[in-house]
Amino acid sequence: MTEQWARVDDAARAVRVRPGTIRVWATRGKVRTDVFAGRRVVHLGDVRRAEKNWRDRITAP
Repeated sequence: MTEQWARVDDAARAVRVRPGTIRVWATRGKVRTDVFAGRRVVHLGDVRRAEKNWRDRITAP
């Protein structure tokens, strides 16, 4: 299985959140980040997991 990385803006579009939300998740250690060609990239699997946890939390009764 290959790891998938994306720029912050692209990852945000993929899970329908704002780029700032992705940056906060990265700062809090919920999403792995790296720098590729001078641009910050995030691990898409981590982004999807963080987004699912966030949506589960805000929709819980």
